[in-house]
Amino acid sequence: MEKLIFYSNIIKNFTKKVKVKTIPVTAAVIKNNGKILIARRKTSLCGNPGWEFPGGKVEHGETCEECLAREINEEFGVEIEVGNFIIESEHKTNNKIIRLMAFDAKILSGIVMPSEHEEIAFVAPEELLNYDLLPADVPIAQEIIFQVKSKPKDNLFMIKRALYE
Repeated sequence: MEKLIFYSNIIKNFTKKVKVKTIPVTAAVIKNNGKILIARRKTSLCGNPGWEFPGGKVEHGETCEECLAREINEEFGVEIEVGNFIIESEHKTNNKIIRLMAFDAKILSGIVMPSEHEEIAFVAPEELLNYDLLPADVPIAQEIIFQVKSKPKDNLFMIKRALYE
């Protein structure tokens, strides 16, 4: 009977659910002349240095759009207009899940001056994956590239054909 209780306690301890905190974070896909702003921090929420789409943690009572506008203003000194939702990505670290929600954004006023990042770059969409992006940012880059490749391009042949039909 003692062995049964002993093994029962081992199973209970082994199967206890570990509480994992989910951190809601936003990311801005800021486009300028066909290129996208990415930034490199010394460290990130998951502890690694790397390139990211700028943004930050959503504070209590704040919408994702409000968070993005606040974070981009604090970190880069520019006012933005937050556009459409693009994609959501999750990345699990040791004891937390980073839930990253990306939105289109455009700069309304100001000059991009990073205060919390070591480096910034405006990158062509097809070059995004050439950078050492943080894990949660990779699916966002993949979605951006997919959207760019999926957009119908103006084709002179198609325009001429439409004129003669």
